[in-house]
Amino acid sequence: MIIKRLLPVTLLMLASLAAARAALPRFPQPFGDRIVFVADGNVWSIPKTGGTAVRLTSAPGQDMFPRVSPDGKWIAYTEASKAGTDVWVVPAAGGAAQRLTFRPATEAGTGGRHGPDNMVVTWTPDSRNVVYLSKGDQWNGWIQDLYQVPVAGGLPIRMSIDSAVGLLSFGPDGHTIAYNRIFRNFRTWKRYNGGLAQQIFTYDFNTHELKQLTSWSGTNTSPMWHGDRIYYLSDQDANRRANIWVLDLVNKQTREVTHFTDYDIDFPALGGDAIAFQQGGKLYRLDLPSEHLEEVPILIPDDGLRTRPRVADVKGEIRPTDPAQQLDYALAPNGKRTLFSARGDIFSVPTENGATRNLTSTQGVDEDHPVWSPDGRWIAYTTDAGGRQEIAIRPAEGGAEKILTSFTEGYFYGPIFSPDGKMLAFSDGDHRLWSVGTDGGTPKQVAQDKFGEVHDEAFSPDGRWLALSLTAINRRRDLALYEIATGKLTRIGDGNGIDFDPVWSSDGKYLYFISSRHENPVGSDVDFDFAIIKSTGIYAIPLSSDTVSPLAPKSDEGSDDPYEGSSAQADEAKHKQESNAGKHDDQQRKDESVTETAEPIKLGPIKPIRIDLSGLMRRAVAVPVDAANITQLDVRGNRIFYLTQPLGLIDGSLAGEKSELRFYDLKTRKSSLVTEGVDGYSLSRDGLRVLIRHEKDYTVLATKADAFKDMETKKPLKLDHLRELVDPRQEWTEMFENAWRLERDLFYSPPMNGVDWKGRA
Repeated sequence: MIIKRLLPVTLLMLASLAAARAALPRFPQPFGDRIVFVADGNVWSIPKTGGTAVRLTSAPGQDMFPRVSPDGKWIAYTEASKAGTDVWVVPAAGGAAQRLTFRPATEAGTGGRHGPDNMVVTWTPDSRNVVYLSKGDQWNGWIQDLYQVPVAGGLPIRMSIDSAVGLLSFGPDGHTIAYNRIFRNFRTWKRYNGGLAQQIFTYDFNTHELKQLTSWSGTNTSPMWHGDRIYYLSDQDANRRANIWVLDLVNKQTREVTHFTDYDIDFPALGGDAIAFQQGGKLYRLDLPSEHLEEVPILIPDDGLRTRPRVADVKGEIRPTDPAQQLDYALAPNGKRTLFSARGDIFSVPTENGATRNLTSTQGVDEDHPVWSPDGRWIAYTTDAGGRQEIAIRPAEGGAEKILTSFTEGYFYGPIFSPDGKMLAFSDGDHRLWSVGTDGGTPKQVAQDKFGEVHDEAFSPDGRWLALSLTAINRRRDLALYEIATGKLTRIGDGNGIDFDPVWSSDGKYLYFISSRHENPVGSDVDFDFAIIKSTGIYAIPLSSDTVSPLAPKSDEGSDDPYEGSSAQADEAKHKQESNAGKHDDQQRKDESVTETAEPIKLGPIKPIRIDLSGLMRRAVAVPVDAANITQLDVRGNRIFYLTQPLGLIDGSLAGEKSELRFYDLKTRKSSLVTEGVDGYSLSRDGLRVLIRHEKDYTVLATKADAFKDMETKKPLKLDHLRELVDPRQEWTEMFENAWRLERDLFYSPPMNGVDWKGRA
C-alpha cells in the first residue's frame, strides 16, 4: 500500500528531473550566495554551488548582461525585443520588472557583432544608478558613451568620461574605474593582434587621470577590480586561449589564473568574493582571494516549448540571394511557377492559380540554390542531407530526390542545366567550375580560377560549350570558352579588360557580355582625385568570322536584319519563327504580348554552333545603351535584358537614382524601361514574363515597355502559404555542422591559422 502511494510521487519527481536540462549560461555574475545568468533569452539565478535555476524574467525577446546592485537588491539587464532595446531592473528575489530607459536603439535587437545598444555594464557603488553604454549620441556604432540612470526612475545622465568605452569595473575608492577604451567583445575573432587590440586602463572621475595598465598586443578585456588586484580576460598564453589573468597593483606583476586550452572563457564578471564565467558551455565560479576554481552544475526547468516540433511561417525567411549575391529564386520556363529557398526547404509557388508545394520538406537539412530544367520537368539544387554539400535533382511536381555527386568536402553554388537537360554545371568555394550528368557519374572539373569564384557560367544553346569569365594575372577578368567534347579551355581576352557575365544569343550566333570599358572619371569635391563610375556597358561578339554584327549599319541596298547572316539560314529561321508565332492563340497574345517586335524563340535543339576562335574578341562591338552600373544580363530572341543599379554610397544609394530593368531591342535599336526599383529579376525561358523582386515582394510581369504601369493592378505572389514543419533540435544540429563546414571549406588561409578543422570531422 505504501509503495502504491509513493509511486505517483516518484513518477512526478522523475518527470520533473526529465523536464530540467542543461543550458548555455551566458553573462553570469555572482551575488551573495547565488549566481545570476542568462539562458534561453531570459534571466535566471541559481545557488553558488549549483542546482535547479529559478527564472526571474519571462518576456519575449533577448535579455542580456544581468548585473546585480552592490546591495544585492536589484538586477539590471538589457532587454532587446520588438518594443526596443532598453535598460530594465527586476528585484533580485523576483518580481515585476521596471523599464528605466526609453531611448530608441541605433541598431535593432542584439546588435550583432557590435553588441546591443543601451547595454548594462555595472552599477554605481552606492547602488542608486545603473551604468550602461549607449551609441545614441555618436556618429559611429563603434563608439559608445557611458550613462547612468537612477533605479528610482528619472532621466539618464552622461558620465564625465570620453567616448569609445567598453566593459568596466569600479575600484574600492568608488570614483576610479578599470575599463576598456575599445569594445569588440561580440566579435568572434581568435588570436587577434591589430589596431583593435584591447588594453586595460584606469580612469579617475575626480582627477580625470588616465593610466594604461596592460601592454599585451592581443586581447585584454573584462576588467574586474577586487581589492588591490585587477582580474581580466586575456589570450596571451602559449595556446592563445582567453583565460583569466590578474594584475597585482602593488608589485605590478601579471600571471595567468585559469589554464583552459580547449575553449575561450566568455564574458566573466565579478560579484562580491567570486568571479563567474561560461566556458565550453559550462558555468564556473572562481572564488576570491583563494582563486579556487569550481564547475557549477546547472539545470534549467523547461517545458520544451522552444524545442518541440511546430509548423512555422517561413515567408520572411526566403533567401533572395546566395552568399555570392547570385539569385536564389527562379521563374519557371513557362512563367507559371517560381522556386524559392526558405529555411532550408525548396518551395514551388504558383504565379496565379494552384497550390504552393514544399518540394523537399526535410528536417535538419539545408536545400538551396534551386533552378529549373529547360523543359520545366525537373529542378536541381544543393543539399547537405548526408552531412556534406552535394548536387541533387528531383521532379518539379514532387518526387524522390536523386543526389548526383559524392564530394567529401566543398561549398557549392547554384547549378545550371544544359539546354537538353542532360548536364549540370556548378561552381564551388575553391574557385572551381564543375560539370556532371543528370544521370549521375563522376563530376568533371571544367576550370579553376586562381583568384576568385566562378559565378557566371552559361551553356551554349547547342550544349557543346560553356562560357565563363576568369580572373587574369592583373586581377581583371577575361571571358573564356570551354568545349565540352574536347575539354579545351580557351581565354578570349588579353587580360586588360574587365569582361564578365557572358550570355549566348538564342540562335547561338552571338555571345553577349558586360564589360567595364567606359571611362567616366568624376572629380572629387574635396581632393585632387578621380573616381571611375558607371563604367559598364553591353558588348556583342559574332562567334563565326562571317556572321554579320547584330549592330551592323542598316541599308536599303541589302538586308537590314542583323540576324540573317547567310540567306539560307536566315530564311529557315524566319520561316520557323513565323510558324511558331502562328501557334499563339488570341488569348495568349492578349496576356503575354510584349512589344510589336518581340519574336517567339526557338526552344528546341539547334544546329551545332560554329565558333572561330581566331580574332574572336576583336569582333566585339558595343550595344548602344547608356553606360551604367549593369549587374545582370539576359538575352531572349532579339531583346537584351539588363539590370542597372544606382551608385552605392557608404550608407545607401545616391539620392534620386533607382535600379532599372530595361531591354534593348535589336530590331528597333531602342532601349525601353520595363520597371524600376528592382532588386533582382528572373526571366521565363521564352522571355515573355519576368519575375521581379522589390524588397520582400515578388511580382510576375509581362516583359513589355513601361510594364511598371501594370504594378498598380498586378499583385505580388501569394507567399503566405509558405509553411513547413520545424524541428529545432534537428535544425540546430545542421546549423552547427554547416558552420563548421564553412570554416573548413572557405577559410581564407590554407594553413587554417594552425587549427586542424579537417581533424575535427
